[in-house]
This record gives sequence, C-alpha cells and structure tokens, in this order.
Amino acid sequence: MKKILLIAVLTFMPSFANAGSLGDNTYIAADCDVSQSGVLVSYCNGTTYCNTSSATDLPHYDTSYGVFAYCTVKTLTMDGDTSKVLLCFKDQYQCLGVRACDSDYHGQQPELSEAAIAALGWGGISNPRTGYYITANIENIAQFSCCYSTSGYTEKSLPSTCSSSANKVAWFLPNSCTSSGTKTTTSTGQYLTCKAGYYAAAAAASSGKYTFPATTNPCSAVSSIGCTACPAGTFGATSGLSTSTCSGKCAIGSYTNTTAQTTCIACQNGKTTSATGQTSCNANCSSHITYANAWNTATWNSGNTVSSKCSLKNCKAGSRMIESNSSPGCIPCAAGTYMASSAHTNTTCTTCPKHTSNSGTTVSGTTSSTASTAVTQCYLTTNSGATWSDTTGEYDCPTVNASYTN
Repeated sequence: MKKILLIAVLTFMPSFANAGSLGDNTYIAADCDVSQSGVLVSYCNGTTYCNTSSATDLPHYDTSYGVFAYCTVKTLTMDGDTSKVLLCFKDQYQCLGVRACDSDYHGQQPELSEAAIAALGWGGISNPRTGYYITANIENIAQFSCCYSTSGYTEKSLPSTCSSSANKVAWFLPNSCTSSGTKTTTSTGQYLTCKAGYYAAAAAASSGKYTFPATTNPCSAVSSIGCTACPAGTFGATSGLSTSTCSGKCAIGSYTNTTAQTTCIACQNGKTTSATGQTSCNANCSSHITYANAWNTATWNSGNTVSSKCSLKNCKAGSRMIESNSSPGCIPCAAGTYMASSAHTNTTCTTCPKHTSNSGTTVSGTTSSTASTAVTQCYLTTNSGATWSDTTGEYDCPTVNASYTN
C-alpha cells in the first residue's frame, strides 16, 4: 500500500503562521459538502481548478498558507467521515497529477484511508478560518487516488507443467498493490474453478470453487476440483459452475449434441425440439412447410431463448411462398393469378375469376403480367378485353351481354 504521511494541527485563527508544517505539500482548504460562497463556489463546483486566477480570494490566502494556491476538488474518507473537499497544493503539476490514475495503477478510491488518519484524532472537516485544518505530505502524487482497492480477482494461466486436465480449470488470484501503487496479485486466497463448459464435481469444490493455501502449487490442486464436461443438451456459459445442469438445459428450439458446450444451437428450416435439454432437433414446427428457404434464420441467445423460432418468412403482395430448397422463399404469382395480402405465408395465389357467357361458354380471366396484386388486374382475352370491376362484382363486358361465375 502506498505510504501517505499526514501531519494534522488543531488550531484557531489567526495562529496559522505558528503551525510549523509548511513543508507539507497539500492543504485542505474547504468542505465542499456544505454551502459555500464567493470564489469557493466555482472551486467546489469543479469549474475552476489548478490555477491561480482567483487564489487571492481563497480563505487561507491571507495567511502563511497562501502558498497552497493550486486547488482542486477531491473526495476524502477520514475516520469514517467522507467529504468532498477543496485540496490545495503548492505546485501546479502536483495539483494536476491527483486528478487521475495512470493506466497501470489499481483502483479509484477515496484518497486518504480511515486507517491512515485515525490516530490523528480527526474531528470532521470544517472551515479552516474558524476551526480545524489539516496539511499532508503525499508521496507519489501521480497515484494519489489509486491503489487502495484490493477487491476482486484476476485470472491467471496455470503453469505449463500442470497435467492435461488443467485445460478445464481456471485459476484466480486476489488483486493487490505493490508499495508503489501498481496493480499486482497475491497467492493468499487463491482458488480454482472450472472453465465455461465444465462444472466442479468434487465435494471439495464448495459452490464451484476450490480455495487452497498460498504455499500450495496450483498444479497439485487441479485434481481436487474434479472438472466434468457439461452433458449434451445443456450449456455452460460461465466458469464456476457446480452442478451437472451447468447453466441450464437448452431451450425449446435449440440443442447441443456434444459435451462441454458453452452455447446451444438453434434449430433451423422448420425444425424444433419436443422439450428442453435435447441433443437434436427432434420435432417439426407446426406448419407443413418444410423447406429451407421458407424460414427465417433462428438465433439462440445468451439468455437461453430462441429468436425467430419456427418463424416463416413473409411474402409481399403479388407473390407466394414456395416449398423449395433451391428457389427463393417467395416467388411472383403467375399470370392469371394475384395476391392482395402485403405480408403473408400463403403457398398459392388466387386465381382470377372466370366468365360464363349467355351461351354457356366459360372463359378464364388472366392478367397482363406476373406478380399481380389485385383482382382488378384480371381481364378477359375475349369480349374486347373486359376487366373485372370491384364495384359491379363482374367483368364489365362492353360488347357482350354476359354473366360470370367465380
């Protein structure tokens, strides 16, 4: 843990000059969690920082502590009291340095820990002109807000000398920090889990983890966790699983046909499953259409659901669904037929109405092209090309007195 040397002085104004701690490099000038006025408002709001444009207006500037002129807002935790404070420095580069961690440093935590200041008898942060104040010497300014958090774990690769069964095992070490603040790990509290696609079968692996002493070689601990492949029909999406159902049985409409799978496979082309946990697509979707190009592509999702399960494609007006593996799912209606529906799965188009003359002759209606979308596009090749009328419900025949049948 990075060392922070703190020097606290209890004083009342105007005795700042006698404090004898001006060698420290930072000074807490105000509590920004309470109402402030004047220049402190902009400092506490974070709109002014690490410059001296208004330094002469700071509350401490008319004392010997005016040398702490470069200020920024930070959150400090002291003896259980967390406050957003105005932290002032003698050096502008030090002020700018406390605003972020370097990329390789660990954590973003309150800058001063309770343990680091508890012995100083901190009584809370208050206006330094009327109550307590504190100065501190901070080593390694650039990492001021870093390396207090040691929570979490980092996965490490097992040594190459481990047995082949180690490829099923994940090794986790607790996060820690070096004395300079960089992220590292420690072997105290290390544990093994089974990788995704496997579960811990050994009794020693409580809740999917096997924790072992810091002095134990991880290779020798591998056999104690008993990693076993998730069965076919199930999937193991994460590490740390502890039961043979792993992350669950594959949802209806999906399957796995081999062990140690991390995802399920969605059934396609009109196929589905009869129940969860299947090893093949053993059932047909309800529709009679069983051709590949008639179906939307189904997708298995990480939440163990299947999108577009047993979902037929929609054909547009003027087309129909075709049961074929080699043709597109929808093809145009043939001449003499039409389809008015704009989103459908019909496999046949509607035939144009027939016309029967008074003499008993029946003539089929036709269309001028394929992909017709309405009955009004139907007409007769006889009788001067009489066309169908939705208004009269028959072919309008200009030269022949005729009736019709559908």
